[in-house]
Amino acid sequence: MASRLEQFEAAARDMETVVAEVGESGNPELRRRVGAVVNALLTMYRFGWEEALELARRRDPELVELWSRNPILSPLLVVHDLHPRSLSQRVEEALERVRPYLASHGGGVRLLGVEGGRVRLALEGHCAGCPSSRVTVEEALRRELAVAAPDLEELVVEGEAGPPRVLQGLPAAAAGWVEVEGLEDPGPSGVRVLDLDGHAVLLLRCGGDWYAFHRYCPRCDRPAAFQRRQDLLVCQGCGTAYDPRKAGREADGGGGHLEPVPLLVQGNRAKLALVGG
Repeated sequence: MASRLEQFEAAARDMETVVAEVGESGNPELRRRVGAVVNALLTMYRFGWEEALELARRRDPELVELWSRNPILSPLLVVHDLHPRSLSQRVEEALERVRPYLASHGGGVRLLGVEGGRVRLALEGHCAGCPSSRVTVEEALRRELAVAAPDLEELVVEGEAGPPRVLQGLPAAAAGWVEVEGLEDPGPSGVRVLDLDGHAVLLLRCGGDWYAFHRYCPRCDRPAAFQRRQDLLVCQGCGTAYDPRKAGREADGGGGHLEPVPLLVQGNRAKLALVGG
């Protein structure tokens, strides 16, 4: 059974789909009426939230802080322009949550500035120089920011690999992270294989950090079985060794690399996402 958060996210996506369909309708009277209903509902719920926040501040100010960090309530506060923290503060908090994932791939991210609803970030380390890592890192950033900052209008990501990329249209809150419960010993092979919507993903831990990659060998140019040898992933088909700590690059300095999968670890849980999923 889907969690409450997953049900909330599905409802948010359904609502966006319906609103978009109405907006594309050729019936101007329908668009006007639906728009009026949406505005009336937003106004009504804003009054309700203002009352709830006022009561919470009187009874227990910490409750407001708790609400502002809740993955379901926080986006609602943003929608009604009642969130206690600014866009730049929420973006920085989201970056803090995603930095462990970036660090596990030898990179980092820096907030360059926030202007209106436009956010500029700079990727550093392996994340900046490797196009493949950059794509997966951008996806992780998009998904995390979609929850923390649904009011973000434009995300510009700068790095060494090509010109700055403008990522518009952030996905709806949590557009598809898959949670893996109970991180456990991967077993004799040293690698755990997960099935994410029909895609095989490798999950392993090196030096205290978790890594995830598509189960695909670029040398073999096909899905392959992998085995762990010390801190390397070795393709059982061609014998090529890849270094997870260097964004899956070939250990001998060759040009090939595994395709990373966005991964966020929170306690004993892992959240993974397929790019474009």
